[in-house]
Amino acid sequence: MKLDKAWDDVPAAWRDAVCRDEAFLEGVASGTPLCFIAGGETTVTLQGTGKGGRNQEMALAWALENCDEAFASFLCAGTDGQDGPTDAAGAVASTQMALPVDSQMYLDNNNSYSFWEKVDESSNDGSFRRLLKIGLTGTNVMDIQVLLVKLAKYCCIAMLWEPATS
Repeated sequence: MKLDKAWDDVPAAWRDAVCRDEAFLEGVASGTPLCFIAGGETTVTLQGTGKGGRNQEMALAWALENCDEAFASFLCAGTDGQDGPTDAAGAVASTQMALPVDSQMYLDNNNSYSFWEKVDESSNDGSFRRLLKIGLTGTNVMDIQVLLVKLAKYCCIAMLWEPATS
């Protein structure tokens, strides 16, 4: 989901409540970073023969949609430490990462694990790995998604709209 379209997908009642929250609006207007946390498990429609899990695929799909947006990072991971038939819990995408030219091919083939391995191998210093390998945790609460967004000050204008009428 594109960041500039995400606000349109929020139910009108929620948007109205948020826009009445002065502290939130002041934070957005000042460029304060925002953090959105969600939980639950997504599904993937298999079309290819690649390797990966639903969290790795969600992070890849997000990266492809948002590569040209304002600064943001998106973590998708399973709390059990395993995502699909892999040794990874999920992945971390960022608008600041360089995407390989053939990125869409990985998504089309459900080959997100290989995509994140390729990104990690091509990183300059190897100090930050995007493929999360934390080992099995012994618990399975749910999958989690964390979106960190640093909006430019002018982006708050996009949040102004006519309140929903009932």
